[in-house]
Formats: sequence, C-alpha cells, structure tokens
Amino acid sequence: MLPIRFIKESEFFSLGVDFFTPKFSRISAAAELALRHILCQEWAQTSSPSQSFWDSRNTLSFSAKIGTRYEKSILFSDNVNQIVIIFLVLVFSLSGCRVSSNKHAEARYGYKIVNSYPHDKDAFTEGLIFEDGVLYESTGLYGASSLRKVELKTGAILMAHKLQEQFFGEGITLYKNKIIQLTWRSHTGFIYNKDNFMLIGQFYYPFEGWGITYDGKRLIVSNGTPKLHFLNPETFKEESTLKVYDTNGPVNRINELEYIRGKIYANIWQTEYIAEINPETGEVSGWVDLKGLVAPYKHDKPFDVLNGIAYDKDNNRLFVTGKLWPRLFEIKLVRQE
Repeated sequence: MLPIRFIKESEFFSLGVDFFTPKFSRISAAAELALRHILCQEWAQTSSPSQSFWDSRNTLSFSAKIGTRYEKSILFSDNVNQIVIIFLVLVFSLSGCRVSSNKHAEARYGYKIVNSYPHDKDAFTEGLIFEDGVLYESTGLYGASSLRKVELKTGAILMAHKLQEQFFGEGITLYKNKIIQLTWRSHTGFIYNKDNFMLIGQFYYPFEGWGITYDGKRLIVSNGTPKLHFLNPETFKEESTLKVYDTNGPVNRINELEYIRGKIYANIWQTEYIAEINPETGEVSGWVDLKGLVAPYKHDKPFDVLNGIAYDKDNNRLFVTGKLWPRLFEIKLVRQE
C-alpha cells in the first residue's frame, strides 16, 4: 500500500503501515489536492484484480464508482487497542482523476471444472509442476517445507524430501532431469535429481524467492513484486528483468508461475486471480477468475490462498490448487465476453 500524506497547517501526517495521527476537524485545500492526486493513483492500482488493500495491522475499506464521478472512502485503524478512524469521502470528476477508462482491455476468463482430485490438506503449496503422469509439489512453512512427488488420482505421496528447518520452501520447476526449488528469504535455491530427489547443487540470488518456471531457454523467477527475473539455467546468473503491468499499472504480489504455450501464468498472492502475462512485453493479456473454486468442499480448518499451477503439455490439461486445500482441480478456461 502506498503511503498517503495529509498536509494540514504545515504538519504532515503519514497514513500507512505505521499509521498514527491525532484527531483533526478539517482537511486543508492543499491536503485535498494531495489526496486528489494520490487516491487517483491508488484507485488505478486497486481497480485491477492484481491489487487489494490489505495489511496485517490496518483495516481499509475502499470503493470506486465508475461513471462521471468517482466516490472513494477509506477506513484506517492503527491497532487493536486504540482505534483511530478517519472516514473520507472524496468525489472526483473524470477530468480530475486521470484513470484509464479502458479497464477491461485484458481478456477475462472464468473456469469449468473437468476433474477434482484429492490433495493433502496439510500441504502449504508453494510450487506445482506436472511431468510424466505425476505431480511434483513444493510446500512451505518453516519446519514443514518439503519437495514431493505425488500421484495425481489419489494424492498419495510417492517420494518426499524434507528441507532443513531454516528454509521456507517456495516455487519449483523442471530443467532437463533436474528439479529446481526456491526458498523464500534465504536467498538459496536447491537443485535435485528428479528421479531420486538427491541434492546435487545449490545456487544463490539477491532477492526473495516466490515462483519459478522455465520457458525452454531461461528460468523465470518472481519475488512478490511486479518484477520478473530471467536467469541462465546453467549458471543461474540474471540475464534480464521484466516489469509486469496491466491497464491500471504495475501488477504486484506475483507468486507461483507456470509457462504455458508461450505465456506466463501467475498466481497473484492474496487473490483468487491468475494473470496471463506476455513474456516479451510484461503486459497482462488476460485475467483468470477462480472465485468459488474450493468453496463447496467441507473442511475442518481454514483454507489458505489459491496457489499452485501445473500444466500437462502432452494432454493440454491445466491443474490448480491452493495452500491447505483438500482438492486439486483440473480446469478448462472459459472466455468471458
């Protein structure tokens, strides 16, 4: 979330992750102009499914109405013990808020469930790939991270390798006969023999590891920002980067990745959307809406977020799941007009 700054009687108040401000009765004209500019930027980002207002300590309510005027409201709370609420309603004309009117230029997809398979509800899925009739899965959490070979139809774990407790497992991909696995904040990647999960090497990178895929030439790595890193699969040296954007601006929280027929498919963390990304330009060419996918299934503990994309290139099958989900789904994408 971008910090929002108010200007009132020569004082600056910063509202953001570390929000605190005394009560005030009015907002100066200068502050209103600042809000007019900053909130337009905020709306441009949050109007995309790639963005959501969420913070572990602040609660925000945001609305935008498309038409001749924009209506915005924000609700802030600084902590659970002392809640300071500011309710702001600012109305902007189209001329005052420069936001692209072509918000839906990207293709929009829903889904049709083709098959549903058992999935380990204790698996905090961070990476997923399909090869030779089986799934390979990377799970996260400190002390519980692993690499697994999983039977599709039953969800049975056929082989597993547990990571050391200081590592939080993240995305995986295949390169030749090797599985490459990222870790979150350790700046360390692991290289395994695909057949027996023997550790045969490791490499290092100067950013967080989230998702990884292989496009036939280079490894593509996400780190939770709009930036993708392209690495040489032999040396693991960075060769280039790419910024991902849609019609509303940069797309943040890019997570698990899968390269499918010339496009990068990416889970967007904390959402039920998958972005379809042009790997040459970084432009989002489509959004896949997977709302309600796991909702019908009973559970004895809360599900976590959608995460995990795998593709069976031989049979053109697309699989998705989520962290702690009890099911893995084969789906067909349905174009929405």
